[in-house]
Amino acid sequence: MGRSRTFAVAGLVAVIAVGGAAFALGGPDDPVEPAAAAEPAWASSIPVTTTVSAPELPDRGLHPELVDIDGWLQSDVTSLEELEGKVVAVQFWTFGCRNCKATLPHMAELYETYRDRGFEIVGIHAPEFGFEAEVANITVAAAELGVT
Repeated sequence: MGRSRTFAVAGLVAVIAVGGAAFALGGPDDPVEPAAAAEPAWASSIPVTTTVSAPELPDRGLHPELVDIDGWLQSDVTSLEELEGKVVAVQFWTFGCRNCKATLPHMAELYETYRDRGFEIVGIHAPEFGFEAEVANITVAAAELGVT
């Protein structure tokens, strides 16, 4: 078996602050609404108060280095240092994984919501199988899945 190849796709989950930038998703300016769900009959008699506030995020210092990256696709960015001053979500995924694919619409929604506030997503494609390691397959799959 050959060497595994890993590619970063910028623009697309650990959230890290690069260069000291930080904001909490769902903070005081963006209240989080609980999801609507069917309520059991007995639930209407129970008083409910929901308060969501942004957590205090500690300064964890510099981000860890990305190592063994074979290349960057869909981006002029070639290192996390180039995203200094932004909040960056790093998502590890592979195009053949059902669970990974299920996260893509949510990541796109996060990006659309927060991109104007300095939010970026770097997707790290980490293949599980040989066919997922081929650059041509990654490029085709990213286009088909709408990963930008």
